[in-house]
Amino acid sequence: MNATDFLQSKNIDLAPIYVLHKEEDFLKRRVIDKLLLAIFGTGDRSGLSTYSPDQIAIQDLLQELETIPFLGDYRVVIIDQADSFISSNRESLEKYFQFPSDCSILILDCKTWASGTKLAKLLPEEQTILCTVPPPNILPKWLAQWCKAHYQKILPMPACELLIEMIGTHLGILDQELKKLSDAIGERTSIEVADVQQLVNRTMEGDVFLILNHICDNRAAEGFAILERLLAKGTDPIGIAAPFSYQLRKLAQTARFYQQSKNLELAMDEANVPSYFAIRDNMKKQLKHLGRDRLEKIYDWLMELDLGLKGHNPLAPRLQIERFLARLT
Repeated sequence: MNATDFLQSKNIDLAPIYVLHKEEDFLKRRVIDKLLLAIFGTGDRSGLSTYSPDQIAIQDLLQELETIPFLGDYRVVIIDQADSFISSNRESLEKYFQFPSDCSILILDCKTWASGTKLAKLLPEEQTILCTVPPPNILPKWLAQWCKAHYQKILPMPACELLIEMIGTHLGILDQELKKLSDAIGERTSIEVADVQQLVNRTMEGDVFLILNHICDNRAAEGFAILERLLAKGTDPIGIAAPFSYQLRKLAQTARFYQQSKNLELAMDEANVPSYFAIRDNMKKQLKHLGRDRLEKIYDWLMELDLGLKGHNPLAPRLQIERFLARLT
């Protein structure tokens, strides 16, 4: 089950075990909050325990899970960053998954959860919650719904798209900006493009996308100036390269689909490009600037940059990124 679907569900049939996996900590926190509210309500939470993998042994965990709570119906145990704990105690967890306690709820927070393992197959789908950023074609709509549900404000698509462009796809930061915007506009019911432009500061990820926009608008000097500012602040070059890789791979994928269908809109559909005008118009400009020859080389250039930044190239990381961008100008 996707975390976004879980958070939108009105009723929860509590289960003895939940696994929250993948990288989006914002969604994990919201899922845990919803579970704890369903379990404890707004009352006492003395039956809740949270551990890191090195704070509890498997025998102590199993004993705690079998201990009847003094108050309330359930004891809840959360294991944070549980990947190593799961790997080290897989056999014991397999036994527990088959016969879990009826007086406790175990929540495992991990990055990796392989669906093909025996342990994963013992857990029903609704108890395995995927916590990852919604795909690009879904994120704007989800963000607008989140804004309406949690801040009682309308977020029109143009303002939503601009916010994602400026901030990136980190849900926690997007949520912080929505709260700031909703507080700033007071009694007004709608957050407009002008509000985003005035009140939101562009993040590093947003700056990287702006660099690419400048390059594809034949304003390379402005793009390199932003790169210089990021590097001067000590931004990790690998962190700079990651958003470039995301967008350029999406462009290369669209170009490949276009060669097959000869219909650009269909090609963008195949590449899961959001259907909103501003995003697609921007992508069309980038595709036109880069052209077929460079788009066919993108994957090789990105692999070369990735390996180089990880130590396979003696050039300084700054020079490697500058050389990569020069290829795009």
